[in-house]
Amino acid sequence: YGGQGFITEHLSNLTSDVPFEIIENQSHFLELLSITNDRIESGSKLYFPNDIRIDLSGKFGIVIEENVTMLGSRGIDGKIGTVFHTKNYSSPENYVKQKPLFLVTGNNVTISSLVFEGPSPIGDLGDFGWKEGRYGIEVNHASNALESNIEISNNEFYGFGHAGISIEKTFTPKILKIMAEQDSRALIAKIGPQVLLMTSLSASMSLVSYL
Repeated sequence: YGGQGFITEHLSNLTSDVPFEIIENQSHFLELLSITNDRIESGSKLYFPNDIRIDLSGKFGIVIEENVTMLGSRGIDGKIGTVFHTKNYSSPENYVKQKPLFLVTGNNVTISSLVFEGPSPIGDLGDFGWKEGRYGIEVNHASNALESNIEISNNEFYGFGHAGISIEKTFTPKILKIMAEQDSRALIAKIGPQVLLMTSLSASMSLVSYL
């Protein structure tokens, strides 16, 4: 799953009516976050074409609002893709807010062909305490959300002591497609009913940490 054949489908969206903003380097993305107060605002369409590393150390819970697409180049002509990474663990006094690197609060969100690197050393399974318990992406909709249409596909997760992805709260989701390689305690935590999973895991990794 992934690679040239998969990414071509998403690249066709680059010619849609709403143009993508091309994120060429770390400075560009950090400038965008500084303007929006660490939010990816509703309607944003961001394309990350290069093999770059974006250091998000010191940032927690970057909010992804509704109708957002974040598309990378992982798999195109052997590209690694853009890597979002953090060196920070959560702190015990702010554990709930600091668990996720990205926090999806809106519907109709696509996150595809990117890499998410957490602070835990590779091979460290974590202890589920406040220090290790970080997520790459948390999906946590407002209580009035009637449906979810979230696609998290062709991404790579590693270094998150708790889980690459956490499904905290969704309401009658349409579809959630997850295709990922990861090195975390689990790929997905807190997954519920009415969620369609298409998964690709290494043999040593568990899919769900708890239901």
